[in-house]
Amino acid sequence: MKFKIISFLIIICAIISCCSSNPQKAEDKRLSIVNYQQHFKYKNLQSFNVDSLNWLESTKQFKLITSEMYPVIWKGGERNFRENGLVKDYFYSWQERNSDFIEFVILTFDESDYCITTTYYIFNNEGALIDSFMASARCADGGWSFDSKGDFITKTMYKQVNIEMEITDYDSVTNLETYEGDSTSISFEILQDGRVKKQTEAKREFVKIF
Repeated sequence: MKFKIISFLIIICAIISCCSSNPQKAEDKRLSIVNYQQHFKYKNLQSFNVDSLNWLESTKQFKLITSEMYPVIWKGGERNFRENGLVKDYFYSWQERNSDFIEFVILTFDESDYCITTTYYIFNNEGALIDSFMASARCADGGWSFDSKGDFITKTMYKQVNIEMEITDYDSVTNLETYEGDSTSISFEILQDGRVKKQTEAKREFVKIF
């Protein structure tokens, strides 16, 4: 009889142990960026350009990253929810460039800086951020503007062109504006360990009249 009671208690303890561990495993599985794959509008994009996006209509096309999602995506607190509502992040593109990493692109509308940007993130398979780089952008404030776009020319090399310019003169007679600026070519190489190597390849100044 004593043996039966001991056996019964062992079985009960085993059941309790299994029940208590399963929720933890389920929670660990749930709390992962991988579980948000379906929220990304695009998949495996090779070119990034935000010229066609606007503040009013474009946000309706994408899934907003809510406050409770930030600690799931950025476990180390590298990016946090902005309560003022001026900066909003959206799921943009899920990237399957290399199975050794978790890679994706986040679209950001920043009203405080008047910028729309896409940022390419590289995480390890445990969910720790390795590196990131700006894939494209469009910013404007008064007479200043900044435009950036790029393409993956190989699996590991991203080529980008940035154009920044500012109004320097206005002719009231002809209604023409003079802009001075520069065009910069930049390469981003994704290394074997997931880190990103940035290199400025060329920079050219210009003057334009509109």
